[in-house]
Amino acid sequence: MRATLMVFVFFCSYSYLSSQAELEAGFDLLENGQYEAAISFFSDETLPEAYSKTVNICYARALGLGGALPQAMAVLQDLSFQYPEDTEVALNVAEAFLWNSSYEEALALYASLVVDNPQSFVANYGYANANAALDKDVQALRYMEVALSLDPDNEQAHIAFNSILLKSAFNLYKAGRYTEAVATLDRINEQYIDVPKVEALRSQITTATQSNFGLQYGRDIDSNDNSSSRYGLNVNFGFAERHRISMESSYRQLTDAQGAMTTQQSVTFGDRIKINKRLEFSARLAAVGIQYTDRSETRITNQLKLTGFLSQKLFAEMAYTRDINDVNKALLELNLYTSNLSLVSNYMLTKRLGLFSRTEWQEQSDDNRLVGQVFSLYYTLNNVPLIRIGGNGSFQSYKFNDPRYFTPEYYRHVELFFLVEKMNSEGWQYRMQANVGHQSIAETPQQITYKLEGRLGFAFKSKINLSGQFAYNSAAQLNTGGAYDHFQAGLNLSYSL
Repeated sequence: MRATLMVFVFFCSYSYLSSQAELEAGFDLLENGQYEAAISFFSDETLPEAYSKTVNICYARALGLGGALPQAMAVLQDLSFQYPEDTEVALNVAEAFLWNSSYEEALALYASLVVDNPQSFVANYGYANANAALDKDVQALRYMEVALSLDPDNEQAHIAFNSILLKSAFNLYKAGRYTEAVATLDRINEQYIDVPKVEALRSQITTATQSNFGLQYGRDIDSNDNSSSRYGLNVNFGFAERHRISMESSYRQLTDAQGAMTTQQSVTFGDRIKINKRLEFSARLAAVGIQYTDRSETRITNQLKLTGFLSQKLFAEMAYTRDINDVNKALLELNLYTSNLSLVSNYMLTKRLGLFSRTEWQEQSDDNRLVGQVFSLYYTLNNVPLIRIGGNGSFQSYKFNDPRYFTPEYYRHVELFFLVEKMNSEGWQYRMQANVGHQSIAETPQQITYKLEGRLGFAFKSKINLSGQFAYNSAAQLNTGGAYDHFQAGLNLSYSL
């Protein structure tokens, strides 16, 4: 949501207003957006030489507004050499920088023009737009207010001013400064803006600041007759704006093929911190109590994670997790601690084509070591509902094989997937994903694999959300403990206050 909020408009300069009737037809073409015709008109060598500067400015504007940016800039640069002290030429060069997305150059030129021409509407308006394009919202709003004080009835300036307010509110929201974001939204004059966008942002802020309470139940079983049941309770709430505190407790029963049972009880505390509009840091600490047949013990786990959008196209995540391997009862009783470092990135090659990757290095308390990589290339066919197709590839390998648990020398898995998802804030919600692929486990022949995941829920106007989900997986991946068939199902009930 950035912008598309920048609006550049044609301003007739003083020389245009004082020019003779010979040029009026060309001015009309420019004002009406008939740029090809305007290019033809102002390139006519029979036009009066006395209006050479004005003709060339209009010719450059017709080129630039018509999309021929390099040619427009070349004409204007020639004019700036001919008229180095001419304010009119400089204003057009600065605007051409904006057309060309050369925002730093535009900002520097407008800064000098505003100093030399503090009462110029065009200079202040352009300087505000240059600041806004660089997300310098405070400066942008200040100079747009100056521009409006010079020309209070200029509708385009009102539209731009309110667009910058909306963008500023969005940036404040992304940075976790919710109170300031709401105050900025309250300044918007809805006469000059797309009202649904304002209301959508208000809704996002409300969602970000509300407290949530949830209950979960889940059960899973694999082809080796290992099973578990889990009951969970969680709450999360905003604290001091930039923080989101979470607390969770859970009770889990793990049963093996012989019916022997082990129980887990855990309490987890977490904090998600907005560093700025691009970066977020989260920390989690958990105490896990385990009750065996003949003994009990407590284990401590934790996670540190830094996530952020490094650019509009690139999302990245770095995480360190110290955890216990508790996929099933047998693994839990091995008392294996894992220290995992992971790097995740998602890069949008185009608006619809994306590339996801995850690399992890894991050290275990038994001196075993895991290296894993996952790649996904996907294409978004539709946004609402989300329809996506793609392919995944993964590779994992252990330092050595331990017969007590799934530690293949190497594991390779390739699959294709199809995803449909619609997650409304109110009404029916659903998600369905189907995968088909094949896997190789060390010397084992390749095998066909299937995955099917589904979720169906309903979000009530009362802020109650009820959903159920299931997942079936026939791939013997590491997170299933090596079982070839793994089935999970669960229910979730949440309430937002």
